[in-house]
Amino acid sequence: DRLDEIDDAHVVIDYKSGGSIAVSAWQVPRPRMPQLPFYAIAILQQNFNLAGVSFAMVHKGEPRFKGYLREKDLLPCTDPAKRTFEGLGFDEYAARWAEELERIAKSFVQGDAAVDPKTLPGRSGSSCQHCHLTALCRVGDLANGYFDGEGEDDE
Repeated sequence: DRLDEIDDAHVVIDYKSGGSIAVSAWQVPRPRMPQLPFYAIAILQQNFNLAGVSFAMVHKGEPRFKGYLREKDLLPCTDPAKRTFEGLGFDEYAARWAEELERIAKSFVQGDAAVDPKTLPGRSGSSCQHCHLTALCRVGDLANGYFDGEGEDDE
């Protein structure tokens, strides 16, 4: 990861060499990949002129940037037309990241351990695909309606 200075502004760049990664992973609520939004908030709190965050895809033969930027020409992103979420520019959305990351941190500190995956098991992008604690997990109960009173009783 890097912090580059481009035209008196800064951009956080996260280099990726494999897999498909989408900028939509930064959308709130509950961003699936909060690392770059977290860096953005930390850098903004230090009063840097942060103008965006971007993945730098370093695949052989097709290197490219996938970013969320204040200005479309700051980096040669694959689709600069998609540089807003919900019609908000980078600065406005960074404020949403700050609120959401603060909410997530407070929830963690308070010990919140609700069974509430953003993407349920069996669906593409589910964090459950990488979990090694399936024997202890109650996510299957959530997917089957047990926490809503729709599942079978444990009699």
